[in-house]
Amino acid sequence: MEHCGPLEDQRVRADIQQILEGGVEAFIRRERRYNNELNSYRAALRQASVQ
Repeated sequence: MEHCGPLEDQRVRADIQQILEGGVEAFIRRERRYNNELNSYRAALRQASVQ
């Protein structure tokens, strides 16, 4: 059964990990990479709003 919703939903995460090439490890690597990129983007936005 397929689930939909946010990535924080364990059922959604499990569905993604089953079809994602590289499995759980690849999912975790991508999640960390995207989180780092998002944090950098947010920091740049904060810096721009200060100026």
